[in-house]
Amino acid sequence: NNVATTGGIIGVPYLPLVMDGHNVFTNNTGATLRVIGATLTLKGRFEFIGNNADNSNGGAIYVTSQGQLILTEGTSMSFQGNHGRLGAAFVTEYSPEVPGFTKLLHNPLCFIRYEDDELSPFLWKRLNVTFSGNSALIGPVAYISQLDFCSWRDLTEPFFDSQNIIKWPFVTADGSNRNLGHPTESIGDRTLYVQTPAASLHIESTSFSVFAGETVPLKLESLDEIGHSTYGVLRLANSQSLLTEESGPILNPTLLSDLPSLTTNNFSYSLTSKEGDISSINVSLSLFGPQDHVLSIKGTAGNTISIATQTCPPGYELEDDIYNTSTIGLTCVCNTLHYDTIVNCEPSWNSVLLQPSLWAVASVGAASVQTLKTYRCPNGYCIQIYNTSAGPNTHGSVYTYDSPEAQCNCNRSGVLCGSCPQGYGVSVLTNRCVTCGNKNGLLILALCVLVVMATIVIVIYPHPLMAGFYPCLFAIQLAPLISEEFPISFERIHPYLYYISSFLALYFPYDFCLLNNLNPLASYCLRYTPPLLVGLTVVIILVIRKKILRFRSIPWYGVWTLVLLLYTQAVHTSMSVLNCPLIQDTNGHTTPRWYVDGTVECFTQGHLPLALFSMLALLLEAGLIPLVAMVSMEKLQRPLWLRHLVRPLTEAFKEEWRWWGTMELARRFLLLLFTLPFPGNPIPPSYLLMAYLCAYAFIQPYKSTVVNLVEVLLCVDLLVMMLIVGDSAIIEELLYSNTTQLSVSQSNQYGCIMTAFTRFAGLMTPFYYLPLLMGVVCVAVGMASLFRARNSSQTGTTFHQQSTHIKRSSAHQRKLSAVMEVQDYVLVSTDYQLIQDDCPSVGK
Repeated sequence: NNVATTGGIIGVPYLPLVMDGHNVFTNNTGATLRVIGATLTLKGRFEFIGNNADNSNGGAIYVTSQGQLILTEGTSMSFQGNHGRLGAAFVTEYSPEVPGFTKLLHNPLCFIRYEDDELSPFLWKRLNVTFSGNSALIGPVAYISQLDFCSWRDLTEPFFDSQNIIKWPFVTADGSNRNLGHPTESIGDRTLYVQTPAASLHIESTSFSVFAGETVPLKLESLDEIGHSTYGVLRLANSQSLLTEESGPILNPTLLSDLPSLTTNNFSYSLTSKEGDISSINVSLSLFGPQDHVLSIKGTAGNTISIATQTCPPGYELEDDIYNTSTIGLTCVCNTLHYDTIVNCEPSWNSVLLQPSLWAVASVGAASVQTLKTYRCPNGYCIQIYNTSAGPNTHGSVYTYDSPEAQCNCNRSGVLCGSCPQGYGVSVLTNRCVTCGNKNGLLILALCVLVVMATIVIVIYPHPLMAGFYPCLFAIQLAPLISEEFPISFERIHPYLYYISSFLALYFPYDFCLLNNLNPLASYCLRYTPPLLVGLTVVIILVIRKKILRFRSIPWYGVWTLVLLLYTQAVHTSMSVLNCPLIQDTNGHTTPRWYVDGTVECFTQGHLPLALFSMLALLLEAGLIPLVAMVSMEKLQRPLWLRHLVRPLTEAFKEEWRWWGTMELARRFLLLLFTLPFPGNPIPPSYLLMAYLCAYAFIQPYKSTVVNLVEVLLCVDLLVMMLIVGDSAIIEELLYSNTTQLSVSQSNQYGCIMTAFTRFAGLMTPFYYLPLLMGVVCVAVGMASLFRARNSSQTGTTFHQQSTHIKRSSAHQRKLSAVMEVQDYVLVSTDYQLIQDDCPSVGK
């Protein structure tokens, strides 16, 4: 129960001493037995129990200044429940020696020796040294300043082994000893029971390339002679004198007042340029070991870390960070003023948060300076981040400089994230990356058969398209196409109206892909199948009617219906093929890239034939508008067949607006023209829809007032959708108020889509499906009208039959009267002839 603030409870300074008998040292505070430059011979039994050296150097036995313990045969030593910082049972502190004077035969400089100097420690007799329940930050059994002094093992090779001391057969250490300074999982690791001061330094990386103001973790680890993590102190220096905290504990180790845990030994230092910019600096690291709170050099100088500076990444500017007082000098600061597409920057200088639905590329410009170029990313191609719990302006796309492909969704890659991963194909409707089946050939054949059959039915159907279908068909066709750039969370409800619109265009009513790893150009070629088949079928039908059946009339009602069904999808396909924005690559070269698949360069190789065909198709589609307008002119002198052609175009409209059928084509063409080249920008189509709304509301071109009201209602519906999406980023952020993180999309049978159904999507659903609802109502009204007309026709037929019977009876009576009159005339004529014969003068 003694206390020693310095020295030891029992000190043996510089004179040899022999201790014999049964000696017990319990509950002492401080180094219990301190041997200073002397030899202490131990005979008998020695117990060290519950001694505590947490607040002083040393442990139960503290050997310094080349002191030594000499054990004799039959000696027993027990260490139980002792505590310390660096070592709890044995602690030695020797002056360091060069390697040539450490590894010597018979271990003459070792802190522990045997009475027979020439015996290897593996041959020492009747010795027993046990350790149980001891604890220390490092080395609960022994903390030895230099293991090389005790590395001789025998006269056979290998003569020396630094780990020899922890293998001596007379030493027993159970699993109750604790390494408190190591991580939790290593507290009971027996290989760490014996440790030394830091003998070497492990540096994970010896060179760094950093930005101004960037924090770089050096990840240094000091290792003991055995190669285990141990406590060590570093001194940092560099020739430019750029270290700003010169009084820090790493720069001036004598300021360390206590030994921190190995798991919390973290310090931060700043390097600043005092004389202009620097391109690189070298920081030298010197390793120290503890000794009486003063650190003795351990001979590990020469470790050097090279730190090279580089220009700020795109999106950052070199300037004073007035918002961060912890930085000194110029720093790479996020420049959201110069880059209006950047929302904010990550502190690591490795990534930036962009405006929603943007794809970015770091392009090398003039003077080899990188600039960040951003382009609109096709919907669903890029990952979107929603994280409003972190504060405002956290909705957008993330671009990472060292991993550009990480901005792509669903493992896409390439320019505009246009390329699907290996083993996937592009779907025929929504351009999703999906796995393809093996029955697609039969599906395409079935499509062709159904298109031909539908064309035959529509062409030979003798009645015009009901006027109420005009506005509903327009809205159903356009709503899915102009909403392609809606927020990604809208994808849960977007495809279904798209399927119906595709079905009405005689195309596939669901999404699938043709072939794995096939370019999207193939699916766009397939989109031209319905118009081509319909055109060919119509020509064949007309030839058969004219040449074989000898029909003079042409079924223009069916032809006009087919034009309205196919026109929107055909124009959309042609414009999509020719949608080629100019995009810079990483080398600064600008080339036109196909928006659907940015890896395809426009007007080259496979894209060129399809582009030429699309140009021709687009000219025909655009030329159809003035052609319809010309033939619909009232004063135009037209032959009979042309008059039959005009009737389907003008029948639904008022006489003074008979040419308004032209607008059915023109508004489809112009709305797509104002939408596809400006993805994500709802302003142009909104202005166009507003102009259409005003025109329809003022002119009211349809004969039916109800149809005019339906037209205005659906125009308002489309306009509201476009205006809401005009600031979808703000709306999404407001409606995601309870969402912490929603950024990862997952794959299912429909491809990679956002799985969360947001309140924004719920808000948009009624507007989105209103055209379909109105179309169903129109179908119901049309069927009811046909049913009433059929009943009226049956009633009219019965009345007509009765009238015909009456008319036939009257005609028969008139015929009988006529016969009688003829007979009377004959009789009169005969009498007249007789009289004339008798009296010629009567004839006058």
